[in-house]
Amino acid sequence: MYQKVLFFRFIALYAFLFVRFASANAPAFAPNLNDSDTIDPTEMLQWGIAGPDELCLYYGSVIGDFFGGGDMTDVFRWKVLKEDGTVLVDREGGFQTFSHTFSEIGVYTIELEVRRGVDPVFSDKKTVKINPGADLVIQNSYLLCEAGTATLSLVDPSSAQKDKLKIQWQDQSGKTIGNSNEITVSKEGRYTVIFALLDEFGNETCPFSINTFVYIPKDFKVSINTQNVCEGQAQIRLNAGSGVFGTWYAQLEGSEDKRLIGEGSRIDFLSNSMGGPGSYKIIFEVDNSEKRYCKLSESVALNVFETGDVAMRLEKPADACDARNGELVLEALTDLTLLRLRRDNTEIARFENVKKGETFKVSGLAPGLYRASGSLGSCGRTRVLVVPLQNPPAEMQFQVAEVVDETCNESGKVDGKIRIRMTQGGFKGSFRLLSSTGTVIRSGQLDNTQDFEINAPAGTYFLEIANPTGCVFPAANRIVIRTKGQVNFSVPDRFTVCSYYDFVPNTSQNLFFRLTYPDNQVVTKSKGESFRLDQEGEYTILGLDENTVDGLCPRELSFFVRLTNPIEYEPELVSTDCFGNKQYRVNLFGADPSKVNIRWFNEKNEVVGTEQFLFPTSFGEFKLDVQPKDSEVCPVPPKPFMIERSVLEVAAELKSGVLCPGTQTTLELTTDFDIVKKIVWLYIDQSGRQESLENYLDLREISVSKPGTYEAVMYNEQGCEVGREFLTVSTSQDLADFEIPESMVICDFFEIEPISSLPIRFEVKDPDGGLLLMDLGQRLRIEKPGTYTLTASSADPDRFLCPLTKEIVVSRFEPFPFDPIVVEQKCDGKITYGADLFGKDPATVDFYWYNEKGELVGRGATVTPESFGIFGLEVRPLGSLACPLPNAKEFEVFEPVTSLDVRLDATPLCPNGDFVTVTIATEAELVGSIVWFFEDFAGNRSELAAFKNQFEIETSKEGTYEAQVFNKLGCLVGSDLLMVMRSTDEVRPEVEPVYNICVKFGETTEINPGSFQAYQWILGDRVVSEEAVFSPRELGVYTIRVTSWEGCVFEKEFRVVEDCEMKVTHTTGMRLGDSQRTFRIYQNPLVDKLEVWIYNNWGQLVFFGTNVDAKQNVIEWSGIFNGAYVQPGSYAVKIRYKNNVEDDEKSIWSSLTVLE
Repeated sequence: MYQKVLFFRFIALYAFLFVRFASANAPAFAPNLNDSDTIDPTEMLQWGIAGPDELCLYYGSVIGDFFGGGDMTDVFRWKVLKEDGTVLVDREGGFQTFSHTFSEIGVYTIELEVRRGVDPVFSDKKTVKINPGADLVIQNSYLLCEAGTATLSLVDPSSAQKDKLKIQWQDQSGKTIGNSNEITVSKEGRYTVIFALLDEFGNETCPFSINTFVYIPKDFKVSINTQNVCEGQAQIRLNAGSGVFGTWYAQLEGSEDKRLIGEGSRIDFLSNSMGGPGSYKIIFEVDNSEKRYCKLSESVALNVFETGDVAMRLEKPADACDARNGELVLEALTDLTLLRLRRDNTEIARFENVKKGETFKVSGLAPGLYRASGSLGSCGRTRVLVVPLQNPPAEMQFQVAEVVDETCNESGKVDGKIRIRMTQGGFKGSFRLLSSTGTVIRSGQLDNTQDFEINAPAGTYFLEIANPTGCVFPAANRIVIRTKGQVNFSVPDRFTVCSYYDFVPNTSQNLFFRLTYPDNQVVTKSKGESFRLDQEGEYTILGLDENTVDGLCPRELSFFVRLTNPIEYEPELVSTDCFGNKQYRVNLFGADPSKVNIRWFNEKNEVVGTEQFLFPTSFGEFKLDVQPKDSEVCPVPPKPFMIERSVLEVAAELKSGVLCPGTQTTLELTTDFDIVKKIVWLYIDQSGRQESLENYLDLREISVSKPGTYEAVMYNEQGCEVGREFLTVSTSQDLADFEIPESMVICDFFEIEPISSLPIRFEVKDPDGGLLLMDLGQRLRIEKPGTYTLTASSADPDRFLCPLTKEIVVSRFEPFPFDPIVVEQKCDGKITYGADLFGKDPATVDFYWYNEKGELVGRGATVTPESFGIFGLEVRPLGSLACPLPNAKEFEVFEPVTSLDVRLDATPLCPNGDFVTVTIATEAELVGSIVWFFEDFAGNRSELAAFKNQFEIETSKEGTYEAQVFNKLGCLVGSDLLMVMRSTDEVRPEVEPVYNICVKFGETTEINPGSFQAYQWILGDRVVSEEAVFSPRELGVYTIRVTSWEGCVFEKEFRVVEDCEMKVTHTTGMRLGDSQRTFRIYQNPLVDKLEVWIYNNWGQLVFFGTNVDAKQNVIEWSGIFNGAYVQPGSYAVKIRYKNNVEDDEKSIWSSLTVLE
């Protein structure tokens, strides 16, 4: 369907061979002709744009070819522009023929410029209209669906385009079978439609052809195991057939919602998963992604009916074998159409049309198992209940000795067992084992038996023992055989395998598998591992639990495998052109193309072709998939292959050196030589004549000596031109110019740096003929008299400069010694410097004075600096360049010190002191000398010569001291005065001689000596505190040392002793109404608790007090009792006090005199 028709490939050639130019479409150069003119075709075809005026777009792209005429040696520049001026293509090269793939409708402009050599010789433009192709509706393939036929349509039958098309249909033999828009076929095979658009004149335009394929469809049929089920545990199985994959839905009658119930070709589920009773439609929608089915869905009906339910309970057991006096009560749990009570197959009671909640008592029942069945319509449930035998005969009594649950065997599981022991041996009779619905599972005769066993699968059972007389003794309790779990896994019933298939059984359990092949080969794999299915026939797979001790029982399943063979194929690149167009073909290695399905995928994984040939319009990783028809898809992935974007142009650069007269230069081509495989060099002289330089074929670098234009044309390995570069080479007038003096006078030697703005280097020849190479920026050492020759050349490998030579004539003198000296200096800061020439005549030298910035500030024999810092003096022979380093002497010009800040400081002259220290604070490094003066209080002034030049002096005299400071030139730059007087401060530290503390109880005291500038509390030779208030923690002799606010130091000693005895004291008398003479009792810090009682002469308590706070050290009484003062007289006082740490308590009696 995606086959391209290369019709337009030949339009350009056709136009040039068979079309005569007319004035309407003649190129711009064409002469005016009349009918009698005879035209030389080579003249007519000199230059021009020949190609289609219109093209049509089918399946995304169409190729247009254009021809430019001219000579093969001409250079053509083709451009393709959109209507908005956007340039789509701009290529230059020897392209007489140019191709472009159009992918959008619109009007495009084709522009052509032609140059011959370097001269433009032609330009023109042409418009091309890209029309939309017909709106095709034809499909890649069709199925013979309706009555075994298929209708093929080229365009929409309702479209007006069908009348503007010329159409021809062909079968696979090439026979024409129709010429209308639609045809109906009944045979499978390939069909081809060839068509073209008709313009307004009926001419055919945009011819095209498409292939499509017609196949016989696949079919399927949905089956269901039952269409009518009751709500509950009914098993429903749906099947659409082997290898038919699709999706299953359930839709309740009257609802539009479809509920997903599964995927695959077959599913199993229970009726209780449907969501309730009702009429359902089960819908299967086939997976038709490969378009193999005509029928896309099929449905079957499923009816889920409501289930009736009943309950029963025992009212009364049967008394004896022959007593039919047992009673049961039945209750309807739903509405019921029928309610029955049965014993075995005998109906005991029957009730019809029962309402929910109704109850029925049934009497006269013999011992045994009874079944109550309640049904609603055809759906119901059965409940069972035992009517016990209250007094069974002794020989019928039994017990369940053992219940053996289900167990595993090699391929599944085996039934469990019930072991019964009769109480008495030799019993004759029979037994029945009944299920939970009353169904007899096992029965048998017992002859002279005491022990017997019953085999049964897992379930809940009831046991009855009967004697020959018909007496039935039912077991009162249910008997449960527990099930043994079986492994769960699934496999399809059938595989269609292409060559082989790696199959992994589906399970969520921890299993391993044993697969038996058709040839009886047995292979074992763990969960998740695959079996290679490569034999046709029936396989048996056994799933086993990894836990072989007490795990689940095995399960055995079987399936069938049918083998098919994959198709051998490869994608091949058939052709590619110089404009990026490629053609691929699938190589089937002799296989019949009609027996396979072909699909080409692009880089986006989209199908872009279904035939043998592919014309790609994009790039990246493509894939090709070939599958046999009428077969399952082979498990072989599509074959990937890369379609690389063709390199149509490469970047290139052509460089050359500078061509100096009479020399050669080099042309160097730089490009991607992985792409470029051939290089052709062309030379175009100044007259435009072009010459091919055959000797330089494929060279990347050539040497040339003639001025003109050189062009390199580059080709890839297919011989397609991928680029060209040209460069005009002229004889260069760029010289390696530089500046140096023609002559110079040097002192011993001198270093010179040639000046140039060009990238050059030098070859230097000295007066003795020695050679030296140096770069621009380096200094040349000139030390010999004579002529130096410098030849400059380019130092830049990418820039050639013609060499240039210049000379320097040199005269030389010897250097001589000198030193800068101070000639004169003044106190206002002015200093004059000169040079000591050690006897040389100053008239024979040049002076150069430099300031701290290196600036020249003087040329005379002396200089008076206006600034300060490191200055320099250079002295050269008269007229000479600078002498070699060190050709200058440095000296420092200090900023003159004309004023200094001077401050005198002194220590205090304390009352007990002998002397003070007076200190000068100033910038000592700027001081030259110091003079001290003293003036007493009488006004007598004298110089202290003994202290000359001292920054610190000691004295004991009171009076005024003055220090005068001079700089190093002897100039006075600062002074200060200071008066020294003895201190009269009388404040001293105040402390007690002795302080009491108790270390073991942590009792101490605070000592405050007064207000001072600093404090030191000293015990022995240790300073234990520098706080203003001190609380001693140790015993001993202390010294308090303080510094007064004038800076004087005073000391005083005191002792700290230990006193750890509790003490209390009180006043022995008091005066009523006098607040200063009340009764008070005091305690020292060792007393933690204090209580006091005061009694009158009659023993009456008139006051009681206690220290509620341990910090409270006094208890006070004013003499008031019951709101009034007591009578004067003598009172008894009882005191009790206690130390909590020592748990020491004491009591004392005393007396108190109360005065009026």
